[in-house]
Amino acid sequence: MKFSMGLTFDMISLKKGSANRNGAIVQELKTEIQKFLENKDYGNTIQEYIIILYIVNFPNGENERFFKDYKPKYIDYKVTKNAITGEPYEFVKHFRYSVKLDGDLYTRYTESSDEESKKLLATELFKSFSCLDKLPRKIKDFDVARFRADMEDFFREHNLLD
Repeated sequence: MKFSMGLTFDMISLKKGSANRNGAIVQELKTEIQKFLENKDYGNTIQEYIIILYIVNFPNGENERFFKDYKPKYIDYKVTKNAITGEPYEFVKHFRYSVKLDGDLYTRYTESSDEESKKLLATELFKSFSCLDKLPRKIKDFDVARFRADMEDFFREHNLLD
């Protein structure tokens, strides 16, 4: 299964060095999960699993409208064009949603050690798998229990879950 994580930071609240550090933590975890899942098969329905990650801080709710929450969505097949380049992009058996680290989670993530930040991120990602409890009817053969068990094993093997 193909796994990816898109990342957006609130650059207003983060200093440049902090963004680089926090981006590196996300990239490292994303790469580890991708390697872990690349040869796994949980059924034919979901072939691409995408999490859009927002690490944002809006104390007064300012600019929050720019960071749209993506509710879980499944796309069996769709071709769209990139608005900037005009290149076609094909979605095939694509499942995506967003996870937002804001408020207290934002503070804990950005102010903790690298190890603690990675643990917090892993915990929030693992919690996000609860969205798999209400999959659309189109998704008939995705083995949710095995996926969750594998991801829990992965996070525990890397000492990322308590």
